Amino acid sequence: MSFPKSIVSVVPSQTELLHYLGLGDAVTGITKFCIHPDEWFREKKRVGGTKTLHLDVIRSLNPDLILANREENERLQIEELAREFLVYVSDISDLTDALEMIRTVGGLTGTTGCAEKLVSELEAGFSALPAFPRLSAAYLIWREPYMAAGAGTFIHSMMDKAGFDNVFGALTRYPEVTPEMLAGAGPSGKNTWRNSVRFAPEPV
Repeated sequence: MSFPKSIVSVVPSQTELLHYLGLGDAVTGITKFCIHPDEWFREKKRVGGTKTLHLDVIRSLNPDLILANREENERLQIEELAREFLVYVSDISDLTDALEMIRTVGGLTGTTGCAEKLVSELEAGFSALPAFPRLSAAYLIWREPYMAAGAGTFIHSMMDKAGFDNVFGALTRYPEVTPEMLAGAGPSGKNTWRNSVRFAPEPV
């Protein structure tokens, strides 16, 4: 069985996975949001943003495999690419999905052993999490407008595993929220939220 020699990742988290799997020579294209690892961000061909892919650039790389994600990428763009290239589209809502994605990418790229090692480490790490009193929390993903992670998202699932009760867990997906909604929801430490919110600058 031959494995891909030209891989394009249009999902930042899966770009980091490819780096962990030791596939630096095979990865030929990443998005402008794939800022880790730094040397890849500086050296690899950028193929646009996750939702604004430059299809002509991707075609010029003639990839054997494209890694995409149902939530991160625009469906019509991925469907167009899938007519020409092998595309693996992940759909992740909880830890089980994430571990299965790691195994699948390992199988597609000939790095099954390394992928299984990572899965084992992650499972062990979550099993060893200490038990603390649960805290209520909100997870903001965007501003202008402010948006939070709600139920049915990977973030919501990870908050639960980490011991946090999502104050916007009654809402689905990524609802728009206001400072007043946040204060009314009552997350632990809510009085300091204005001073603690930080947003990273958008990659260029």
